Amino acid sequence: MLVVLTQVDNYIYTGEKDAMKGFENYLSSRFQVGEKLRQNYTVYGTEISTDEHGVITLSQEKQLSNMVQYPIQPSRAALSEEPANDVEKTAYLSIIGSMLFIGSITNPSMLSFASHAARNIKNLRVHHVNELNKMIAYYKRQHPVVKFRRPSVTNGATIVFCDASHGRKEETHPHIGYITFNLLGNIAHPISYASHKAKRVARSTLAAESLAAADAFDCAYFMRAVNPCHKWTITLITDSTSLAALTTTTHDPREKRVKLDICALREAFENKELAKVLWISSRWQLADSLTKCSSVNDDLLKVLQTGYFPAEIHATLKN
Repeated sequence: MLVVLTQVDNYIYTGEKDAMKGFENYLSSRFQVGEKLRQNYTVYGTEISTDEHGVITLSQEKQLSNMVQYPIQPSRAALSEEPANDVEKTAYLSIIGSMLFIGSITNPSMLSFASHAARNIKNLRVHHVNELNKMIAYYKRQHPVVKFRRPSVTNGATIVFCDASHGRKEETHPHIGYITFNLLGNIAHPISYASHKAKRVARSTLAAESLAAADAFDCAYFMRAVNPCHKWTITLITDSTSLAALTTTTHDPREKRVKLDICALREAFENKELAKVLWISSRWQLADSLTKCSSVNDDLLKVLQTGYFPAEIHATLKN
């Protein structure tokens, strides 16, 4: 088996030794091959390293250190409700872009903040720039990394934490977030996470949670479909008791649109595409920080940095 990723004229590959050797010979016979880096290298600004135990670490420390605050004079900062000028808007957009990129790889909380902050572009004020500067200083103190430990088993399950926020009255479109893990034994490998504004209007918390669950399941199902070697079960974890109950009962929600999302999850459950929908306390909901503007989930950062779920999550999965 051989897995190959390409970026312009760069290749990242892994697999069985014979397969990798054959791939190297194939490239050498047709192209001029440059430097080969095996243990430590950088791709898209992300530093990738492997230690003697086979633990792979992703770090964006350099990119994070290169992110600088936009300098604002105290007299300008005091005018918090003043519209931002063109220079401030350009700097704001540049920083948001960097945050979205770093957040999509090593710091999901930053991804959530950046996606919320991007909504301010149309009506950007000086206080928005001040808030952005404060968050840059905050995120620089976190030093997030993502570790992939070598599992001792080959069979596992796909675990998806999904959440939504519907608390702001002036917003009818909820903010949804989810994070997907492959769980092999007791080792959790993060596969993908997302934090974005829903395209559909939600009139209740249940509607928002069902939107998040439907999106999360679609992502997990796609990840499983593109990897034919891993036909694992999919488990959704939510902190909404109503959502968890509705997917396994015959009761129907009042809202018709919500009913469509619930029926889709029920159908996946009946087709054995979805194994479980479990409820978990908001205290242990790892996707919580993916829906809040400035919330940071220390438990999520710890899972990404260690590769292990807390005991409370393992207890929920046993239900």
